Amino acid sequence: MFGIFKNRIPKDPSKIRKWAEKDYKEKQRIGYKETQLIQTLSNSLLYGISRFGAPEKEFVNDPLYYIADDLAIFEWACFVYYLIGNWHSNDNLHKNQIEIFQFLINDMINKFEDIAGFKNLKQIVDNRFKIYNIVGEEDKGTFFKNRAESPWMSRLEELIVESTSKGELAPYEIDDTILIYDAFKRLSINTALTASIVYILPVFFDNMEKFYAMIDSEV
Repeated sequence: MFGIFKNRIPKDPSKIRKWAEKDYKEKQRIGYKETQLIQTLSNSLLYGISRFGAPEKEFVNDPLYYIADDLAIFEWACFVYYLIGNWHSNDNLHKNQIEIFQFLINDMINKFEDIAGFKNLKQIVDNRFKIYNIVGEEDKGTFFKNRAESPWMSRLEELIVESTSKGELAPYEIDDTILIYDAFKRLSINTALTASIVYILPVFFDNMEKFYAMIDSEV
């Protein structure tokens, strides 16, 4: 695919992805009986999120592999959990839906802090949610109709590029200007995001609907 990378076997830059793959394989081997249902849901969300930017085996030398590190995956996770939070607030799902979402977001934060070594992530998550709330007033559903023109999509790409370029997570103001000079990097990230949004994001919401159906049936 990209000839210049033909003889270079990349090392996975993501600790979160390595953990998620190990956890997934372990659960496939021993099953889920000993794991709480909500923890199974949380781990499956993180596994799906960790697939962002991970090429299939035949494309293991794709240069995108170097871009999708823990910083990029965390930015993608923030946006996914923002959408999940909106879904929880807009639907009458369950009497404990707020507590359930809080468990999911706290578990995500704890995993990234413990495994990836990031610090003060609650502040970063709150900052990203605030940004997406404000940008959402401009988006008005464009994200789900035409991602190419979506303010949400544009800001998400900018935050991924900014964090991976600086090598750190930092809070931003909505008016902060984020300049992207590397068009190829942005295109690569857009391609990876599109794949995750089209093929993985719907699975998250399907799994959550199944989760609520299961806990309702146990009552």
